[in-house]
Amino acid sequence: MTSRLREGGGLLGAGSPLPVRSIEWGVLALVLGIAAGFAWPRVPLVIGLALAACAAGGAPFLTVLAAEAKHPAVVTSALRIEGLDLLPGQVVEVKAVDRTRARVAAGRAVEGWVPADGVVRVQEGAQPGGGS
Repeated sequence: MTSRLREGGGLLGAGSPLPVRSIEWGVLALVLGIAAGFAWPRVPLVIGLALAACAAGGAPFLTVLAAEAKHPAVVTSALRIEGLDLLPGQVVEVKAVDRTRARVAAGRAVEGWVPADGVVRVQEGAQPGGGS
């Protein structure tokens, strides 16, 4: 489910540093691999293109790892932190979890405590207070 939501761009605030989907990385890797094949007699160029193809092929995996390291969660009900209204469907980053509340960050400058049942972690699909 996480990958479908990520690919569809359906979660508000679930931005990626590079707005490139997995299929686009795959096409880039394919094109670079083909270019490496056509550039065969020039070994340094072939090595550079092959390394770039490998990097493009691994980019989606690294993007997923980086996103999961941030502990993303989806807001399930309307919440308010430090003057900011959070709407259902928005993505926040879970910073800490208490028994009944979770400290979340919305963007870079806004952090606050919200009820734990108001957000659901994306990777586990479980409540932040339910253990991880």
